[in-house]
Amino acid sequence: PNQPKPNIVVTQNDGVSVTIAETDADISRLSGYGQRPLSELDTLLPELPVSDDSATAFFPQITLFPDQGFSIGLAS
Repeated sequence: PNQPKPNIVVTQNDGVSVTIAETDADISRLSGYGQRPLSELDTLLPELPVSDDSATAFFPQITLFPDQGFSIGLAS
């Protein structure tokens, strides 16, 4: 009952970290219709940094598919 509620703390020097990744996967296979293994899609999402006393609220990753396109994955 007397525990502190989670809160969002923003300071002057805070920012958003962006991960830029590159893959040799086939974008048409990953973006097409139908089922695909989660392990293939998992690499398109960033790992959300979490510690005992804080967590990142927004973490984008841009994955480049050379000569094919890109994807934007968000973790929050």
